[in-house]
Amino acid sequence: MGKFPRASTEAKAEEQRAQSEATVLGLKLAPASTVAAGEHGVIITDISPDSRAAESGLQIGDIILDVGRHAVNTPAEVRKLVDEAHAQAKRSVLLRIKSGDTIQFVAVPIG
Repeated sequence: MGKFPRASTEAKAEEQRAQSEATVLGLKLAPASTVAAGEHGVIITDISPDSRAAESGLQIGDIILDVGRHAVNTPAEVRKLVDEAHAQAKRSVLLRIKSGDTIQFVAVPIG
């Protein structure tokens, strides 16, 4: 029987870690389901104090539900949508955020 090379196993583990937690817009993100069972979206686990996201009022614990009207559940989805908006020369990206019991829209500059 053959075994998977260790390098590919390590690469897969690294890819899974990257998908479960990533930094986008100066925000460290993780799937909200990792914090609360059944929760949808991507939770902000850390924020760079000098980032545009912080200046826009985002806070640790906020949950990103949508990016540009597209539902998100992984940091990779957030990154992809932000990158697409940037490629389209958009100046900001619209996030739908759940903060406590409040849901609001926040425009975060990207350009």
